[in-house]
Amino acid sequence: MNNFSKKILLSVCLISLLGCDGFYKEMGSTEYAIKFRMLPSFLGGGISSKIIQKGQTVFLWPWDKIYKFDSKIQSIEWGDDKDKDDKNVDMNYVKTRALDGNEVSLAVRIEYQIIGDEQKLITLAKEIATTNGGVDEIVRNIAKADIRTYMNELNTDQFFDNKAKYDGQDRVWRAMQKRLSKYGIEILSVNLKEHRFERTLQDGTVDRAYQEKINEVQTTDEKTRKEERRIKAILAQKESEYAASEAKKNKIIQEALGYEAQAKSRGDSYFLAKENEAKKILIKGKSEAEGISEQVRALSGKGGENIVKLEIGKELSNSPAKFISLGTNQGSNNLSLEKIDANELLKTLGVVEANKDNEKENKSN
Repeated sequence: MNNFSKKILLSVCLISLLGCDGFYKEMGSTEYAIKFRMLPSFLGGGISSKIIQKGQTVFLWPWDKIYKFDSKIQSIEWGDDKDKDDKNVDMNYVKTRALDGNEVSLAVRIEYQIIGDEQKLITLAKEIATTNGGVDEIVRNIAKADIRTYMNELNTDQFFDNKAKYDGQDRVWRAMQKRLSKYGIEILSVNLKEHRFERTLQDGTVDRAYQEKINEVQTTDEKTRKEERRIKAILAQKESEYAASEAKKNKIIQEALGYEAQAKSRGDSYFLAKENEAKKILIKGKSEAEGISEQVRALSGKGGENIVKLEIGKELSNSPAKFISLGTNQGSNNLSLEKIDANELLKTLGVVEANKDNEKENKSN
C-alpha cells in the first residue's frame, strides 16, 4: 500500500469514527491491565508499551480493549478426597511413576501470583496469555510436567522419606519459578499433600492393591510405634517411681544413720559418765577397804583388845545409865535381867584408869 492509499484509508477511518463515543474503565484494587488497540500498526495499533495500574481509570475508544490480570494469590489443586475409597473413581491426581517403576498418584497444591512488573506483564500478554484463565492453564500444564519430571526421580521407598520427598517438591518449585518468573508469574509454594501407589486399568477402574498393602504395613508400623511409645512411657514412669523410692529409701537411711549417731553419742556420753562414776566408786571402795584393812590389822594386834575396851569405856562413860542387864537363862530363850553397876564393870575391866590416863595424856599434849 502506497502513501496515498494509506492517507485515503486513514481519512475514511477518521471520518467513520467521528460519531463514535468512548468510555471509561476503572481497574480493581488488585487488577493490572494492558491496552490493546485494534488498529493497523501504522495507525498505532497493537499492545501498548505501558500498563494500567491498580485502581487507575482509563479512557477507551471503541477500537481499544484491555487485557486484565488479577494480582491476587491464585491456587491450583489436584487430589480430591471425595470418593477416595471408591475403586471405580479415577480421581483428579497428578499421575507419574517412581524411579523403580511403580505408578503413583500425587495430591498437590500450587499457589502463584501475578506481579505488577511492567515489562514482564507485557511479555506475558504478548507471548503466552491475555487473561487469568489463560495464565492458570499455562501454570497448570507446566506444574504437571515438572511434577512428573522431578518426582519421577524418587524410588518408591523415598516417598515415605520426608526429606527426600520435600527435596523433590523443592526441585519442582525451583523449576517452575525459573520457567515463569520472566512472565511476572511468581510461584509461591508447591505442596505435596498426599501420594498413593495405584494404577488405572484398561476398563477405567483403579487398582489400589499395592497401596492397600502399604497401608497395612503403615498401620502395623504405626501400631508398633504406638506400642513402643507406650512401653517407653511406662518405663519412664517406672524409672520415675524407682527414683522416688530410692530417694525415699536414702532419706530413711540417712534419718536412721542420724538417729544411730545421736543414740551412739548419747550412749557414749552415758557410758563415759557411768565409767567415771564407777571409777570414783572403785577409788572410794578401795580407800574404804584399805581403811578397814588398817583397822583389822590394828585390832588383830596386841593393842586391839585395849582399843575395844577403850571404845566400850567411852560409850559407857557417856551413857547416863548406871546399870545394864545382860544374858539369858540356860536352856531357855527367855532373857534374864541382871543388874550390874556400870562403874564396877569399868573398874573390873580396868578401863576407867586407862581412860583417865588417856585423858591426862591428851591434856598434856
